[in-house]
Amino acid sequence: MTILTCALVAMALNALADDGLRIEPFEIAANETKEVNIILDDDAEAYCGLEFDLYLPEGVEIAYDAEYEEYMCYATSRTLERSHTVLLERKEADGRAFYRFLITDLKNRTIGSGEIYTLTLTASDMISTGPQEASFRNVVMSDAEQHGPEIAEAPFEVTCQVPVSVTSLGYASFSWPRTLDFTDSGAQAYIVTEKGTGSVRLEEVQTVPAGTGVLVKADAGTYYPQTTADEAMGDDVSRNLLTGTATGSYTVADADNVYVLSNLSGGEAGLYVADAGVTIAQYKAYLVLADGTGAKDGLVFDFTQTGLQTLGKGQQPTDRSAVYNLNGQQVGSRDLPAGIYIVNGKKVVVK
Repeated sequence: MTILTCALVAMALNALADDGLRIEPFEIAANETKEVNIILDDDAEAYCGLEFDLYLPEGVEIAYDAEYEEYMCYATSRTLERSHTVLLERKEADGRAFYRFLITDLKNRTIGSGEIYTLTLTASDMISTGPQEASFRNVVMSDAEQHGPEIAEAPFEVTCQVPVSVTSLGYASFSWPRTLDFTDSGAQAYIVTEKGTGSVRLEEVQTVPAGTGVLVKADAGTYYPQTTADEAMGDDVSRNLLTGTATGSYTVADADNVYVLSNLSGGEAGLYVADAGVTIAQYKAYLVLADGTGAKDGLVFDFTQTGLQTLGKGQQPTDRSAVYNLNGQQVGSRDLPAGIYIVNGKKVVVK
């Protein structure tokens, strides 16, 4: 009998050790609203009280319903719906926001195991992309006698994304309020550097500074550039003629000479004159020309790199006073390694 009792106690302790809170890993895109479930693992279904702090990635929040002045989270456990009192507060500690949950029941009715709460989450356009830190902290689970495990932290994974949608046209105009790296996205980003006769010259950039208007080229689909740890990073876009709408939409006035991405009459992609009153949505890009003469039929894309000077092996630029790398940083070394540089505003290839 003693051996059996010890075995039962050991089983109960193991069950308690496995009890806890979790949210299954999920993905959320910038400006997306998504529902996720809080899951209570309670093998014995013994807990009637629960308190915890919920930490979400920066830019991800529980949606707030201003009309009803409450957070959008809904009990999915029947006992929670009927008998438990839930207190939810948004707090801050050490400069980081979190949510404090307190779930109690005066009659000691148990919560039950499984999905207990559905949260409606929203992600802003200021999220950092990739796997992000999220966790339950300071978890206290209580049975009718105020016993239960205490868990300092239970992490889970949230993958945040910035989507860029390219239509069958093969292009998208785009801008974003954070610096984005297109290197491994599967799409190419271009700035407009010059207007020709009936055309504009496009120059590829990899890391696009915050707010910069670009044209994204790819097969039809959705692509996911990455945010950077250093917001100051970014290719040189000082010659870019595009304007981004990263912070808000733009309505075309009568004499703006505004050009937007369109399918031209010949079936190819280009920039076409926008009608007055047209609103260019947020996160897009457009071109303003002081003189639109000769371009009423649209501007096609030119990818040739004119004015690109190539120096032979061992040769160096003669003017060392204004040499920059493609990140816009002035280069101070005497002997430049192989690469592309900006010398007096022009691209130079050093072999």
